[in-house]
Amino acid sequence: MIGNSRWLLPRVAVALLALQLLPLPGPVGTARATASESFGIHRLAFDFDALWRRVTSRPAIVKRRRPVPSLEALASSCPSHDAELAIRACSAAIASGRFGDERLAILYYDRANAYRRKGRSDDAIRDFDRAIQLKPDFTLAYNNRGNAYSDTQNYDQAIWDYEAALQLDPNFALAFYNRGLAYAAEGAQRRAIHDFDRAIALDPGNALSFNGRGNANLALGEYDLALRDFEAAMRLDPDLAYAKRGRERTVEALQFVGASAELVRSGE
Repeated sequence: MIGNSRWLLPRVAVALLALQLLPLPGPVGTARATASESFGIHRLAFDFDALWRRVTSRPAIVKRRRPVPSLEALASSCPSHDAELAIRACSAAIASGRFGDERLAILYYDRANAYRRKGRSDDAIRDFDRAIQLKPDFTLAYNNRGNAYSDTQNYDQAIWDYEAALQLDPNFALAFYNRGLAYAAEGAQRRAIHDFDRAIALDPGNALSFNGRGNANLALGEYDLALRDFEAAMRLDPDLAYAKRGRERTVEALQFVGASAELVRSGE
């Protein structure tokens, strides 16, 4: 009883207020109410109880669940430019176990690319491995795994992957370009130039291939050839910062060589 006192007091207060508002027969303080009038009081109390229950009852809180995306929606989100979104979507799609080898290889490939954008090269390489296991003729997976190995400066393994991609597609200009970068990083500038030549022959509109060959020529001291390559890259892509810096370095080298030659001539 005591435990319910906090509910009893407000009920009594409201009931007393209702009695004060109830019209009674005759002047205030005269005879008691008749039977019908007493029934009216009881009816008021009954109505009050119903009202009290309705007011004090707490409606159940219904929690709305987020709509669950379909597997196709998850798979479609894998190539997203948002790396975190791509990783989550691909992981959920892979974990579903609802896709065949061909589609599963693409999911691993997309997640690997997202890992690489996040700088997680080791995770990317593992996913490229899985994609290639599921689809051994996956040319892009070989190429991009080579890029991941290049990120870790494992150029020998990167070159192996680019060669595997070129065996599958001998006209894959991007693989020639990437292998050229790997050769250049190892100091094999002549091999790099050969690959850049092949990339340019297959895709003459790629400014990066001209830029790569320019850097290789610059490293070999072929300044005139380097200048020509950097200027070709800038014509294709005027905003290519790499080519602008390469051209500046080449001009400085030419000026230094010219100044040195002038000193030699003046000393003779």
